[in-house]
Amino acid sequence: MNKRNDFSKGAMTGCVAALLTAALFMAICMIERIAPFGDKTFLYLDMKQQYVDFYSYYKAVFHGQDGFLWSENCGLGSSMTGIWTYYLTSPFLIPFIFISEKMIPTAVTLLICAKMVVAAFSMGVLMNYLSKTVEESSFDEGAAGTVLKAVFGTAYAFSGWMVSNMTNTMWVDVAAILPLVFMLYLKLLRNEKRVKVLYVISAMVMIFLNYYIAFMMALFFVIFTILLLVFRFIDGKSFLRVALYSLLSVILDLWFLIPVVLTLRGSNKDHSKGLSAAFQNILPSSEAAGKNISPLSVVSKLFSMSYDSIEIMDGLPNIYVGTAVFVVVILFFLNIRIDFRKKMAAFTFMLITMAFFCADTLNKLAHFGTDAYGYLYRYSVIFSFFCLILGFVCLCNGDGITIGGAIISGAMAEILLIASYVLPVRFITAKVLVINTAIIISISGSIILSVVCKGKAALRRCLVVFSLAVLAAELSLNFIWIYRHQSVNATSRGDYLSQIEGIRSALDVIDEHEKTGADSRNDDYRIETYAGRTANDGIHFGYNSVSTYNSLLKVEDRVLLYKLGFNDNGLYTEYTKGNTRLADELLGIKYIITDGSTEAGEGQQLIAQNVLMNEKVLSSDKYIEEKNVKECIKYVETASDSDNPFEVQKILYEKLTGNVCENFAEADVVSAKSKDGVSLDITAKEDGALYFYMARDKVTERSLELYLDGEFLSGYGNASSQKVICLGYFMSGDSCKLEIKTDAMGDIPAAPVVVTELYSH
Repeated sequence: MNKRNDFSKGAMTGCVAALLTAALFMAICMIERIAPFGDKTFLYLDMKQQYVDFYSYYKAVFHGQDGFLWSENCGLGSSMTGIWTYYLTSPFLIPFIFISEKMIPTAVTLLICAKMVVAAFSMGVLMNYLSKTVEESSFDEGAAGTVLKAVFGTAYAFSGWMVSNMTNTMWVDVAAILPLVFMLYLKLLRNEKRVKVLYVISAMVMIFLNYYIAFMMALFFVIFTILLLVFRFIDGKSFLRVALYSLLSVILDLWFLIPVVLTLRGSNKDHSKGLSAAFQNILPSSEAAGKNISPLSVVSKLFSMSYDSIEIMDGLPNIYVGTAVFVVVILFFLNIRIDFRKKMAAFTFMLITMAFFCADTLNKLAHFGTDAYGYLYRYSVIFSFFCLILGFVCLCNGDGITIGGAIISGAMAEILLIASYVLPVRFITAKVLVINTAIIISISGSIILSVVCKGKAALRRCLVVFSLAVLAAELSLNFIWIYRHQSVNATSRGDYLSQIEGIRSALDVIDEHEKTGADSRNDDYRIETYAGRTANDGIHFGYNSVSTYNSLLKVEDRVLLYKLGFNDNGLYTEYTKGNTRLADELLGIKYIITDGSTEAGEGQQLIAQNVLMNEKVLSSDKYIEEKNVKECIKYVETASDSDNPFEVQKILYEKLTGNVCENFAEADVVSAKSKDGVSLDITAKEDGALYFYMARDKVTERSLELYLDGEFLSGYGNASSQKVICLGYFMSGDSCKLEIKTDAMGDIPAAPVVVTELYSH
């Protein structure tokens, strides 16, 4: 009966936490006018660039419109196992099967809300359990106690890690159920009845939801368990019990993990010896450079509004849980009722976690030996989670809170805040300093008055309500602060619908053109775009394309497209306007969707205002696709060691068709030193489009500028522009001047190549 009563109380606490979180989240959406309450959205960063496209694919699979294990619409063709296991395991995605495309912006808002609500619920359940483990807990069993426990659930849902990663929805699932897994872990340590199966299932589910974040959490579970053993909170038997059942959960998940490992081979995540040459010599890196950081700079992230626009690539661990909560966390170590061993164990765990943040080697270890592609401390939620537990345990031991402890904790928080401002940490501005100081004074004052007025229940209730209002306001302010910084380049709901409608209408034109039989040379063709929403338009709209962007993209695909003269931005190789007709022909690109302002070039027809058709396209049994990528790369490397993409295109055309390629004629180029770099006097020898390319020194990035006849043409030499560039159409004998403005490194990296494409050949 008691267990049933404990379960119902835990569920009630979780439900209250969930309701508080949902109410606060929706209130913020209304204030910020985020869909469904306005035109703003959560379609920014990778949610905009990747995830919504995968959700459309998810729906297409369930409607039989795309392949489950393989899709021709993902780049050059791709196994989809990695996409499913990394991005699409969440049960929260099931509603996307049924919603219309026009509802995506609102659906994403509700998806984020749902995951935050579950995080709050599970944390509320954990808080209720922890309160039962503290003898003579200060939390009463009535409604007031339930609300106080629930508030910690809401603080977890609105923590810095959760909010800054709320659009990385596949990671949030693990964080959302982490408190439930931890609760079952504690029960297993205590060898409570009927918990072993539940623990194994919960650990399996966590791995299934996102193996990447789950194994990060597992690392810190191991550290935490070892500390419990070292400080004699558990014996060797308990340690082995947890180790055994944790290992069992991994073994039972092998059906899932083995395909994951196989999928990672050859992908962007594979830095083994076989692929290291590509990253060292060919492809630019988007990995953030590892660095050692100071503990004080980490502490600065514990304060409200400790976030700015460059956090993703050059940021610090997101460990914010509320400045008000931080004061209570410090108070944990000053609480006279809490055992010294507990304080030492807690401090040691926090110190070890801080070491992972500060030491680049340890940070890499937590990321499986690699530098992260942005979001540099993806495991930092564990610190926030632990801080909330310490704060809650401190309040459970309310009788041990003293006036002196409250004063010292407030003073220490303020000193650390001021130190962060003086250091300086870039986001701790005068405004942030003032707001956080007000929060520290408010909370410290409330704690002091609560201790002074122990016998005055009504006054203490008022102080609790005031403190909760301060925390709610602070959490909301921090959420809005992060959202506004992250959503600077967000796609509005109106723009999203306009983009969708534009691409759908272009695809309708293509379908109609194919149905007329006006051109039936190749029924299996590719479509690309000069005005795409994202690199994943193919998988979003269900058409064969070339571009794709995901963390598991095959490195060989990137290498081959780069060798053909397309730009690789460090994450994926982009199909963009400016490469040759022959490149399109090799890739089987028959149609190109434009923004409506592009005129048809040589070898193209304008079949609608925003649709071009290439006249020459290789048939599907000859064009480049996933199954022959490795063979093509090997053939090119055997035939020539040139970095010249026009030579590569020629070699591949001859290999794939068996015909001689005479598509390019070199232009006359006279090179001379100029004031700012190098000047090229170019004269076309044949009629046709003129193309420029200049190789770089392996992956050394340059900041060059190109000026055509005095007009700025493009940047060059970096991850934004290292590609074939069309200079325009020139008649035989026509001339132009191309100025290459160099950077601080001086000379240009390689001899430029300029050719005319002879389309008729």
